[in-house]
Amino acid sequence: MEDDHGYSPGRECGEYLGQLPGLRNFKVASNVFRADYAGSEACSGCHADIFEERSQSPMHRMTRPAERSEVRAPFAGETFEFKGDVAQMVTSSGQRLVSFIFTDGNSSRYRVTRIIGGRYREDFVGVDARHRGCRRSTKR
Repeated sequence: MEDDHGYSPGRECGEYLGQLPGLRNFKVASNVFRADYAGSEACSGCHADIFEERSQSPMHRMTRPAERSEVRAPFAGETFEFKGDVAQMVTSSGQRLVSFIFTDGNSSRYRVTRIIGGRYREDFVGVDARHRGCRRSTKR
């Protein structure tokens, strides 16, 4: 039985999305790249129960933008040393930054752009604060 938009159980969502206005040429080619992801809101109209359940689960916070997200790590100048390398987490002008000083004398500084995880641990992804647009992970 089709819904008001032509969706019926058993029909692939990608095939269905291709029938929606503005997505006429939509075709699922992969699920790897960011451009492949339509976003949870795009599916909420037909899958409201699943959307609502996921919105209430810890999983919806798995990967989130740093600038508007709660973070457990304090970013208040703490340092962490591992095998001689030192990381320092600070907040400056409202931005979360991680600086590294390595045993070989090199250093780097990243502006945190994404928070990954958070229930048991957090990882951070960012861009090189000294070179605009250069994306790096702080996980080493």
